[in-house]
Amino acid sequence: MMTVGDLLADTTFSPETILMTEEKKRIIRLLMTNLPENEQKVIWYRFNFDNEVHTKTLREISDLLGVSAETVRQTELRALRHMRAAMEQDEEALTA
Repeated sequence: MMTVGDLLADTTFSPETILMTEEKKRIIRLLMTNLPENEQKVIWYRFNFDNEVHTKTLREISDLLGVSAETVRQTELRALRHMRAAMEQDEEALTA
């Protein structure tokens, strides 16, 4: 069973992994559709969906969203819990 951590933790880069990376991003985007907007934004920035050179820090995201870094941290954890629960409930639909 694939976990949200498996989807987000891949830091390798090679031509062979490009397709898999795109598939992981597709699954994460699908999971994100059911999140509240603030959770979507945090995941988007935290895990580099804007294709910048580095992932944004809690402080950088807090500056962008106008909230504290602690609020960003809590929002990230909440979003990951929601995404994990969605994967567990409907893993077959995500891989179809």
